[in-house]
Amino acid sequence: MNRLLRLSHIGKPATAGSFKKGKEHPRWKGGKSTIYDRTKKYLLSFYAHYPWKRVYKRIQNRCRYNKESSYYGRVKNLITIDELKFLWFRDKAYLMKEPSIDREDSRGHYVIGNCRFIEMEENKKRRKISCQT
Repeated sequence: MNRLLRLSHIGKPATAGSFKKGKEHPRWKGGKSTIYDRTKKYLLSFYAHYPWKRVYKRIQNRCRYNKESSYYGRVKNLITIDELKFLWFRDKAYLMKEPSIDREDSRGHYVIGNCRFIEMEENKKRRKISCQT
């Protein structure tokens, strides 16, 4: 009986009078901005350790959400995270100043045989050349 009396408060909603006036609920402490900052900090550290996963996410976004562009609407993402990791170490992207994923055949899909990591400056030059032809 005593145990039932002690646990009787469980499941009851908290009322406005449950907390002292001027005192915040511990769950709300810090506000949304600090939760956002912590999440952003976590993601930055996560992608610092696994940079190929950031590249994979960007490839997905290019192929999935860029519907206004008729070009990316036809390109498919057929590469996996493990294949991107293989490319990362094969092309020694960890030594590059600013590595960028490049498709050798710009009209082909994202597949392991068509992708490589190159410097961003070189990729920008290739983009200008392919736009002119």
